[in-house]
Amino acid sequence: MPNSNLKLSSEVKYLKGVGPVRAELFASRGISTVKDLLYHTPFRYEDRTRITRVRDLVPGQSTTVLVRVLTCGLMRTRKGVYIYDLGVLEDHRRKGIATELVQMLKQVAKEIGAYIIFVQADKPDVAAIRLYESLGKAEDVLNFDIVVD
Repeated sequence: MPNSNLKLSSEVKYLKGVGPVRAELFASRGISTVKDLLYHTPFRYEDRTRITRVRDLVPGQSTTVLVRVLTCGLMRTRKGVYIYDLGVLEDHRRKGIATELVQMLKQVAKEIGAYIIFVQADKPDVAAIRLYESLGKAEDVLNFDIVVD
């Protein structure tokens, strides 16, 4: 083990990986020496080894969820929330993940005062259409993508 000249009274900026910028952040929290850092205790502990399934999420709860985000998009409108991209990996389809995500979004929408969630599905995406039909009603509208030059 290499010899170190650090002492408990050494300034934290001399610790490997700290430097002056992070030392300022530590100082703002009352940590200026190695001893201060060693005796500093976090105000909470989050066990990130316990994974929660999306269907078991509770609004306001802090938890760990393991997901793979392929693409995302969510836009808040005046009276609603618009999902413009929702995708689930093929290996994970037909397991209720998209349904759970939409159900959770309904709770979030309610909390922010939205009264509707707008979704869109491409005609070949039969599974998405079935899902959205089971959750709401289809509108007979056409959407157009207009390219901006």
